[in-house]
Amino acid sequence: MSPHWTLWFLLVAVLLGAAPRPALEASEALEPQEIMHRMASAYDGIRDYTALFLKRERIKGVLLPLETIELRFQAPFKVYMAWREPHAGRIIVYIEGANDNKILVNPGGLLRLLRLKLDPTSSLATQNSHNTVREVGLQKTIALLEREYERGTREGQMTLSFQGYEEVADRPAYHLTLVCHADKTAGYYAQRGEIWVDTAYFLPIKLSLYDWDNQPYAYYEYRSLRLNPGLGPEAFHLAPAPDVQSPPAWAHENMSP
Repeated sequence: MSPHWTLWFLLVAVLLGAAPRPALEASEALEPQEIMHRMASAYDGIRDYTALFLKRERIKGVLLPLETIELRFQAPFKVYMAWREPHAGRIIVYIEGANDNKILVNPGGLLRLLRLKLDPTSSLATQNSHNTVREVGLQKTIALLEREYERGTREGQMTLSFQGYEEVADRPAYHLTLVCHADKTAGYYAQRGEIWVDTAYFLPIKLSLYDWDNQPYAYYEYRSLRLNPGLGPEAFHLAPAPDVQSPPAWAHENMSP
């Protein structure tokens, strides 16, 4: 094809919205094991981050609604979570080593004037989650995947495969599938994991886990991820209970993804 016709073809493709995306060079192609290896060290150097965190879990056989949460995290372990839906107005703050190692809670909704302190492992704090607040965040997600993969590989019970390149909220990602061949009594976290790893940062930005009945067990996604934004102490502050005449502090926040 002549250069003239090549240029014409590309122009038409752009106008029709069908312009081909450049493929990765052969030298850029990675084995799934290499992707997992890079993910294990990808968190090094991250001091803090913000994200829109999507979460859905099956608890006691019931698949709960998808939760959309504004997440802030800072090392060594500070967590701020503000629910957008379905529990709009709920906010929790957990700072390891502060507040008697308790979670500070604004329940939101009709209880928005309350301020609670909860033990992270209490039944109330964990009733709608597989994990405690101490297991929230990218670093813990990576540690879970690394632990399951290494154990399964060591025991000959795990296979890892590459499913291709996909997009997650406009971010290019590697799609991996991790399958556990052990019986469900062996103590593995899940039977199958679909993992999407950001191609630029090698961080797991989406994770779908399935149980031994092939039922959804957990879904996690990190959108609008901002690494090392330099969060100050005010980012992990739970406002005191407001006066009845005053709206709560979170009502003035405008947090767009």
